[in-house]
Amino acid sequence: MAKTLDQNGNGIIVFVEDIDQVTRGERDAAMQDILNTLDGGDTKDMNVIALFTTNHLELIDPTFLRGKRIGTIISMPYLDEETAEKYVSEFCKGVILEGNFTPVYKKIADNNIAPAFMAEIIENVKSNLVVRGESIIKSHHLDACVDSYLRQVGLSRTKSSVPTNEKALATSLKAVLHDSGYFSDVKDIVADSIRDWDENR
Repeated sequence: MAKTLDQNGNGIIVFVEDIDQVTRGERDAAMQDILNTLDGGDTKDMNVIALFTTNHLELIDPTFLRGKRIGTIISMPYLDEETAEKYVSEFCKGVILEGNFTPVYKKIADNNIAPAFMAEIIENVKSNLVVRGESIIKSHHLDACVDSYLRQVGLSRTKSSVPTNEKALATSLKAVLHDSGYFSDVKDIVADSIRDWDENR
């Protein structure tokens, strides 16, 4: 597709989101195809810029990040108070900001909100502004949208259905002991061991 579009003479930009989904883990045939495409001879003369995004740079295979394949890595960490203020100012140009926003900027910094999610929060604030037919963003408007985002994040953190190794071991032992009839014996042994430990400590 890129080769076909490149024939327009204007060049193209390929945007790939969450690249870590296909460049993590062991190098398989699919990942090798991606690496070959990025630095292969058949793409050298193409007028193409590729932009990749990820929230998990640490999961990407290091060979993918080589300078020959990736020209520049731009990291956007969580917003601190100063950056949050600049971010809101830039995204709200042409809109009047009214009130004391300092506590809101501190809340943003304290809760480790990434730039991409902050952009969504601000879009939410501006959408509400349009619905209300107003032209002023007050500090409590932004604060409410930040709180709404944080509640949503909390709800999205569902418990993993995969048990931890410790829980799996405990469950297995419990099942074996109950089925074998040794459960009461083991309880007595554990109680004796704890008593001996307390006495000899």
